[in-house]
Parts: sequence; C-alpha cells; structure tokens
Amino acid sequence: MLGGLPENYDMPRYIRCLPPGSLVHVIGRYLNREFLVQHEEERASYLRFLERALKRTDWVMLSYGLMSSHNHWGAIAGTTPFSQLSMSVNSSFARWYNRRHGRLGPVFADRPRTLLVSPTDAAYLIGYHHNNPVRAGVVGDATESTWTSHRAYLGLDAAPPWLDVDLGLKLSRFGDDVAGFAKYVGSNALRVDPVLSGHDMDEDRRTLREALSAAIEVGSPSCQLRVRRLSYPVVGGDGVIVRPPWKGSLEAVLEAVSLHTTISKENIRSKRRSKELSYARRLVVLAGCEVLGKSLTDMAKLLNTSAEGVRYHLRASDLDEESIKVAAALVEVVKPGPFGCDRDLPQAKLKNLKPSPPQLFRAVKRLT
Repeated sequence: MLGGLPENYDMPRYIRCLPPGSLVHVIGRYLNREFLVQHEEERASYLRFLERALKRTDWVMLSYGLMSSHNHWGAIAGTTPFSQLSMSVNSSFARWYNRRHGRLGPVFADRPRTLLVSPTDAAYLIGYHHNNPVRAGVVGDATESTWTSHRAYLGLDAAPPWLDVDLGLKLSRFGDDVAGFAKYVGSNALRVDPVLSGHDMDEDRRTLREALSAAIEVGSPSCQLRVRRLSYPVVGGDGVIVRPPWKGSLEAVLEAVSLHTTISKENIRSKRRSKELSYARRLVVLAGCEVLGKSLTDMAKLLNTSAEGVRYHLRASDLDEESIKVAAALVEVVKPGPFGCDRDLPQAKLKNLKPSPPQLFRAVKRLT
C-alpha cells in the first residue's frame, strides 16, 4: 500500500503547471520508441504543422530537435493552453503520416511530457536540443544536421519566421555572440542529461504520494539543471498549488560561503577585487539565484552591489560546473528542512530518487 493506495492504483496524469512566460522543455515520443520519422519530407511536414499551430497561440518557439524516435521543443509558454498547441500539431501530423504510409492507429506514444526549466539554463536546454543528432551518432557536429534549429542559430540556414533565434540567444546570455554560442554547444556535444531525456517522473510522483498523503495530486515538475534539482508542485483538495518559499536567511548562506572560503563576510561584501573574492561572490550568487531561486535584487542587497554585478557572476559561472556543485552543497548545510516543508520527506526515499545526486522537492506541502 502507498499512502493508503493499492500499489496497482492507476494515478491520473500530471497536472500541467505552465505559467505564461516560463521556459518549457517538451518531449514527444513516437509509438513504442520506433524510428518512424526517416525522411526530410516528414520532418518538413511536422514543422509545417507546428508553424500552423503556433499562429493560433501566443507561444514562442526557441529551439527544436526532430529525431527519428522522438522530438524536443524549447518554448516560452503563452496564455493558450499547451494542449491546444500540442494536439493541433500531433493530431495533424499523425493523420498526414498515416495517409502517407497507408497505416492506421496512433503515431505518438502518449501526450507530450513537459518540464519547466530555469531561464538561467536556457543555453544548456537549447544546446541539448541542438546536440541530439550528435549524441545519437548521426553526425559528428551539430552544424552538420538539418534536424534541429542549430543551423538557423548560426545563420547557416534561414530561420523560419516562427522561430525566435534572437530571443534564444538573449536568454542564453550570448546576445550577438553567435561564435560564442557555437563554441558552447560544441563543448557540450556528448553530454547526456537524464532529466531532459526522460527522467522517471512517475516514480517520483509515487514517492511523493506515499510520503505525504493520498489526498494530493502532483503537477508537472520544474528543474534547475546545473544543480540537479527537480521541483514538484503539489495540489490539494481545493485545487490551489502550493510552493512555500524557502524560509531560511540569506545571511546564513553568506556565512556558509565565508566559512568555506575563509574570507570574511565583510570582505565578500566589500568593493575589493581579487580572484578569491570573485570566487566567493560567485558561490553566494549561485547559491541564491540557482539553488534557492532568489531574485537578482535580493542577492544584490545581500552583497552590497548592483543587480548587474550579480548578473556578471551568473554569466561567469556558465561553464563553471564545480562552483555550481559547491554552491548546492553549501545550501544543504544551511537550509531548514526540504525548503520549508511542514513534513519532511523520508531521507531514504530521497536518496533512492534519480538522477544522482538526488534531487530535492521544493516546498512540498499538503493543503488542509
């Protein structure tokens, strides 16, 4: 039994929680993971249906990768329900595909999965889409494939009118630096990400329901990719989504960084400059913005600097994986329980969750 439920209980689908303006990773798989899409004409048709559907919504497409067995999108959510967009694309393509191949039945395995991604991970997400053919061994470099939006980003092919390359580069913090973006994508060509490729969210949901109660439903998760964190909104009986904020003090984060680096809090907040001070400030900013989801303004006030100064440290940390891991570990030292939950999740269960290191659930709370 799981939280009063039989083990074979057929839980309903995830509730989609996609606020307008959020960055969304979409995964769509073809039936039985088969390699159904084999020809350029089929990919071109899929993109035509995508363009037609986008014109009827206010969603903004940033990137795509169309593989033979699945597809990925990166998009900015609009006010139009996601189901309206995805059903229009998938049902139209499925009918076209079945007519072309003289077949009956479903083309897609299920409805697409969605994952909210932190805007600070935009470059990582878009690069992940663009490197799909490289990871699959289809090409040696992302520029060699026409299956993704990468060539449009580099100006090698004309960008379709529905693909917002400029916004994608801006969110990725590259702006007009196309060469820098190309280098970044190339440097992460073979990286496999278990969250973006289809993390087992059903097992996470089962764990949450067991740990909390049967009287809750779990929404589609959000993630902070560089610190390996998944956050699941939980919906109570009255349908209100609860995400209690972290209740700890940012001063405690600064203290933890000070102890770790042996640099006083006063020096970290000072106007002095050195490599050691920059590193300490970067840890504070990463812990606050990346791990705890605090605003630039909050971190600027803590460090006695400007929002642009905080943004500088975020940009400087883009390729600094080690600092991100250290910042996440320091937050673990100071946070009061799993992000202000009123009931701790079993640590044994958290340790068994994938990917490794285990993700933490943000602000899980049952409504009364």
